[in-house]
Amino acid sequence: MPGLNSLKLEDGRRGLVRFVEANRPQGSYRNSLTIVFDGKEDILGGEASGEVRVLFSKGETADDLIKRMVESAALPADMVLVTDDRDLGYYCKAQGAQLWSVAQFLALARKTGMVLKTGVRFKGPRPDAAESKQISDRTANQINTELSRLWLK
Repeated sequence: MPGLNSLKLEDGRRGLVRFVEANRPQGSYRNSLTIVFDGKEDILGGEASGEVRVLFSKGETADDLIKRMVESAALPADMVLVTDDRDLGYYCKAQGAQLWSVAQFLALARKTGMVLKTGVRFKGPRPDAAESKQISDRTANQINTELSRLWLK
C-alpha cells in the first residue's frame, strides 16, 4: 500500500492493521477480518485487536494458511480475499471465495474516503479505473521499476 511499503516490515504490518481498524473495510461489526502474515515458528502471532484478527503462519507459508482457512470455511462464498498473488487468488476463487485485487481494495478506500494515515486521505486511482483496467505483468514491472527509480533515490 502506498505509504506503507517504504516502512520497515514490522512498522508496515502495524500500519496495515491500524488502517484496517480505523476504516473497517469489512463493513458491519459482525463481519470478521483476518490479516495473515508470513511468520516464523518463534514469532508469537495473533496480535490482539478489537476488530482485526492477525495471524502469523507457523511452519507453513501464509498462502498455505489462507488456503486452509478457505477450504475449512462453512461458506467460502462469504469470504473476500484481497491479494495480487495470482496462484493464491485463483485457488481460493476456485474454492468459492470472492477475490479482490489490492487495486480494487484501494479504489474502495478512495471511494469511501478511508484514511491511510491520521489526517491523510488515500489518493489512489479512480474506483472505476481500478476495476475496469488490467495491465500486463510486464507493464506492471516497468511501472514499478520507473517508480522505484524516481522515489527510492
